[in-house]
Amino acid sequence: QYGKFVSVPQFRGKAVLLAFMDSRCTEVCPVEAQEFLYAEKDLGSRAKNVVFVGVNVNPHANSVADVKRFTAVHGLGVLKNWHFLTGSLAQLVPVWRAYGIEVIVPKSGKQTAHSSYVYFLNPLGRERYLADANVLQRKNGTGYLPANLVKRWGQGIAHYLKQSANG
Repeated sequence: QYGKFVSVPQFRGKAVLLAFMDSRCTEVCPVEAQEFLYAEKDLGSRAKNVVFVGVNVNPHANSVADVKRFTAVHGLGVLKNWHFLTGSLAQLVPVWRAYGIEVIVPKSGKQTAHSSYVYFLNPLGRERYLADANVLQRKNGTGYLPANLVKRWGQGIAHYLKQSANG
């Protein structure tokens, strides 16, 4: 996100929430962003032992500016432990493949259709849990969940991060 190379081993010793997000998304990704904010709040002092990592899945919006914009628009900049990573298509595709993420890029080049898996990695970098994000869709194509459900998903994320941190 800052033009520097990042890899999962850099986060050894911390639980990692690894999500795959489109920097232009208006459906699932903004809802996930809000869940991450709730999760971090619910973690309290344990948040220092957790890292939230988003990997960009939009090859048409893969600049550092694109991920910074998403971070700002969705308030993720308040998370001290947030990293929204991007790179060239040649750098991103192997990461997507390693985690079973399918990305479909429409001809319009706007937002992608992609797998919405969220990985919970333990402090050794091993997968502990896997979740599949799910949201409702408005007629205009934007995603949403009722506020109480976003908060509950955030609490659930915090719970599984705590469990991940324990091994």
